[in-house]
Amino acid sequence: MCGPGQAFFLPTDEDGDGRIDHLTVSATRGFDDLEVRALDRFRELRWGDGDPLRFLLVGLGRQDDFRSRLFQAARVWRSARPE
Repeated sequence: MCGPGQAFFLPTDEDGDGRIDHLTVSATRGFDDLEVRALDRFRELRWGDGDPLRFLLVGLGRQDDFRSRLFQAARVWRSARPE
C-alpha cells in the first residue's frame, strides 16, 4: 500500500508475449488535476540507443472501476524479473 503522497508503479505484460506493455500508476489519495495532466502529457521515455518507450494514458478511475486481474484479491503474489 502506498503512503500519503506516494505513487506505486506496476509494469505488466497484459498480452502474455513476455514484454512489458502496460504501466499502472496508483496512488491511495488519487491524483490532482496537475498530476493527471502530467501523466497525460508523458508520451515517451528514451532508453539507451534504441527506440523510445511510448506511453498513452488509457484510463482514470478508482480501483473498483478496473477489471484487471491486478486489482482482484489474491492470497499469493508472484514477482518475476527478466532472465
